[in-house]
Amino acid sequence: MNPADPVRFAKLLVDYRNEELDEGQRKEVEKILAGSPRLQQLMHDLDDKGRTSRELELMASFDTKKALAKIIRPKRRIAAPRWLKYAAAVVLPLAAVSVWLVTRNVEDVQVAQTAPAPAYQAVLTLASGEAVALDTVSHMAAAGLNVVNDHGELNVTGMDETGAGEAAAERMYTLDIPNKLTYKIVLDDGTAVWLNAGSTLRFPSRFSGGQRRVELAGEGYFEVAKDPAKPFIVVTDRMDVRVTGTSFNVRAYRREASVQATLVEGAVSVSDRHGTETRIRPGEQAMLDKDNNMSVRNVDVEPFVAWRYGLFYFKDSRLEDIMHSIGRWYDMEVVYLDQAARSTVYSGKMKMYETIEDVLRKFEKSGGVKATILSGKIYVASSSPAQ
Repeated sequence: MNPADPVRFAKLLVDYRNEELDEGQRKEVEKILAGSPRLQQLMHDLDDKGRTSRELELMASFDTKKALAKIIRPKRRIAAPRWLKYAAAVVLPLAAVSVWLVTRNVEDVQVAQTAPAPAYQAVLTLASGEAVALDTVSHMAAAGLNVVNDHGELNVTGMDETGAGEAAAERMYTLDIPNKLTYKIVLDDGTAVWLNAGSTLRFPSRFSGGQRRVELAGEGYFEVAKDPAKPFIVVTDRMDVRVTGTSFNVRAYRREASVQATLVEGAVSVSDRHGTETRIRPGEQAMLDKDNNMSVRNVDVEPFVAWRYGLFYFKDSRLEDIMHSIGRWYDMEVVYLDQAARSTVYSGKMKMYETIEDVLRKFEKSGGVKATILSGKIYVASSSPAQ
């Protein structure tokens, strides 16, 4: 068997599932499947023989090359046989083509398969490098830090280390928040920080010297304890936010094109890596775009801080921007089957702890898109995709 023709191989897989191959063909298919866990997983999606038969009937009139161009997103990985990559991606009456056909023709969101949920837990990495899963800890004293964990709120205070010198003051700790979880931490100075899913905060046990400095990757909402003599600085990889006492939100996910600082109350000074400094007032947002151009605009701050209260809140937002947050929260990759779906605009509020199926249904009821879940991915298409 030569599986270089992915469509032919996909049909052979369907015939294999329907027990319609001769013994020689069956053994060859089983040999290929044995060496590919990914194909085995996709084969698992073929248990509904009636569905696959209907899909094969539709295959004759379907533009397979066009579908492949929309579905396949090659990633850099350890080299694998080229035919295997194509065949696994195009079990296309089995999976990707099914998604395309379903999203065009079915009224409700179809949930073909949801990936098993991994364990989600916050992790505190001590200055020594030891990683501690916080769901196993209620109180801990180690390496200059006293930690009290109270149901998703972490209170940390620096321990008295008289005589330990600068080494103690420079000890840094890292709090990692996984997808599908938010967390609150109260720092040694009384500053409260809420961390959104997929975020990391690096902080010292005590703030020494003339400033209070933390490092953020991801998204955090800060209520900074007032201390005019010691400014509080949030450092991201592209932008710094400097305050003395205020409430603000910083969004700085490394995989997103822009970095945003949104001010709720007080005063904030924002600077980029070129030293350009901008001051913003309550109700304003400073944004650094992908080309490192800084801009300031007036915003309704509520949509930018609603996650702190367990809400997705979108206001005239593009679906692509919305799905950045939803995909991260539910820890699922988002695949767009056409460009029109990315630009569909939505407004509304949803609880973050609803199921992903309920969230997707709300988008469908609003109109404009169809969505389905398959093998742990969300496939999205406009309601009337181009033919």
